[in-house]
Amino acid sequence: MIARPAPVQFGVRATVTALADTGKLVGFDPIVALSVTLAGGQSVVMESLVSKLQIPRVGDSINVIPNPAQPDSHVYGGLAL
Repeated sequence: MIARPAPVQFGVRATVTALADTGKLVGFDPIVALSVTLAGGQSVVMESLVSKLQIPRVGDSINVIPNPAQPDSHVYGGLAL
């Protein structure tokens, strides 16, 4: 039997507290406005491109990644595994 590698976890886990459609699309995938709460309790608001096949919902756990270009901001890293 071949062993599967463990999924790679990156970024910080956060919980989606609000989600809104911006009306913008990139290649049929929506750009949404996300409000999230980080594990430490900090609230973050961001706009991000998300896959139309994996749009997060309120209450979902997602990964957010600190933005190296803007240290006080974060970017969406996908649904948490």
